This record gives sequence, structure tokens and C-alpha cells, in this order.
Amino acid sequence: MQVRNHQPTPSSCPLPSPPLFPPRRNPRTLPETNPPPPKPHSPTNSEDDTIGDLKKLVAAQTGTKPEKIRIQKWYNVYKDHITLEDYEIHDGMGLEMYYN
Repeated sequence: MQVRNHQPTPSSCPLPSPPLFPPRRNPRTLPETNPPPPKPHSPTNSEDDTIGDLKKLVAAQTGTKPEKIRIQKWYNVYKDHITLEDYEIHDGMGLEMYYN
């Protein structure tokens, strides 16, 4: 018995089926969105730590530089060398954090 190499003929090949949906002429672009804001987080500090220490802790958790972080409450911008106790910042108190 001889085995022949069977070459498909054009009549034996099935024709490709047409696509279900025609290709779009003008594809839509997705709008660019900002990343979601970070979730509230409460770092653990003692009251004798400074605002600079708090900035370093926040910077390590967010992946930014401490120099770029500004911590404030209303219009009072907190200075790096003053302690949390001097500003009367206690556990559970809400602060505002901004990127410069």
C-alpha cells in the first residue's frame, strides 16, 4: 500500500466564514481616569515624634518623598521639627495630607 501526500485542492478547503461583526472604522478610545484616592490610614506614632517623622512614615507607605508631603489641618500647615504633642495631635485625629 502506498501513501500519497495529499495536497488539498481549492475545492476541498472550506472557505473562511465572514466575521460576525464588521471591523470598526473609528475605534473608540477609553477616557483616561485618575487613580482612585488612597484609602484613609492611621499610622502609629507616639506623641513625642515630630511631624517630620510622621511624614517619613507616610512616605514609606505611599511611595513618595517626604519632602513632597504637606500635612495640615484647615489652614495650619504643620512644621517638620515640632512634635505631635506640641500641636496637640492625638490618636484618631484627622489630618489633611497634600503633595507639593
